Amino acid sequence: MFYEVPREPFELPDLTEGFSPDDLDVKILGKKQEKSVSSLKDLSSLLGVSFKDVLYYTQAHVIGKGLIEGYTFIFISRTLDLRLPHPWKGQGF
Repeated sequence: MFYEVPREPFELPDLTEGFSPDDLDVKILGKKQEKSVSSLKDLSSLLGVSFKDVLYYTQAHVIGKGLIEGYTFIFISRTLDLRLPHPWKGQGF
């Protein structure tokens, strides 16, 4: 289950190299803010743009030009348990 967390408003970084985000950059950012778990394939379908274009714009502009600082990857698996044992377990604590 995912809980909606309010997001910070979108602000452009310092674009000293003269780079200016275009319409597709802003649309990609908007869709990722709306639903952060969207894959690039999902984004291409939602935006009506080819997968290769979404991949390029995401790598070269959205990430490459610093329109986002970073992102968090969440892996959810119902078949793989990646939990680590507590370091104090079995030590008399």
